[in-house]
Amino acid sequence: MTDQATPRGDERGFTLIELVIAIAVIGILSAVAIIGISGLQAKSKTASCNATADSAATASAVYSANNDKYPANFKELTDAGLLSLPNGVTGTGTTLTGKGWTVTMTYPKAGNPPTFTGCP
Repeated sequence: MTDQATPRGDERGFTLIELVIAIAVIGILSAVAIIGISGLQAKSKTASCNATADSAATASAVYSANNDKYPANFKELTDAGLLSLPNGVTGTGTTLTGKGWTVTMTYPKAGNPPTFTGCP
């Protein structure tokens, strides 16, 4: 009869401690990756907002050169074909809204070019 309490010398495998340590290391690496990804999402929102605001400013200058006046709202820019909004960006009056940001067109002084504010 064999004694089942004594392990055989040729059996190999991981101990419980080794498995727990491996799982802990994977958890730590996952946490670090998630934190890094969330920072990238915030940067991408800011970049998307700034790019859209810059495009609107350029389109506004071209509109002014063509029409001898500045646009009253974003619809005038899109109708003139000067501003094309990216997917997920909507324009209502003097406001553009994207995923997590809003840009507003304001006129600081009559006859001056509009300013575009609101990027995170």
